[in-house]
Amino acid sequence: FSLALPLWGSLMRYKSAQELMVYGCILWGAVTFMLSMTTWWEMQVVLRFLVGAALASVNPLGQAIICDVVPEHERGDAFGLMQGVSAGLSMAGGF
Repeated sequence: FSLALPLWGSLMRYKSAQELMVYGCILWGAVTFMLSMTTWWEMQVVLRFLVGAALASVNPLGQAIICDVVPEHERGDAFGLMQGVSAGLSMAGGF
């Protein structure tokens, strides 16, 4: 997961954060679908690494989008809301 963060950061020089977020989510969905179809454990290991690389785009790119869209004096509230919703959904996913 952490090894893919510099990749997404360096790609932001060439593409917008919104565009990279779309690519990351499409990659995440496609690789997750392929992961559900495979029966070989070797392929599952490779695909899980790719899922991690795709998921590495979501949080930092989401923060970059917030910085682009939200005015500076409202960013604290926006980041708090983003992290609160993320934590709440993580907890709710266990049920």
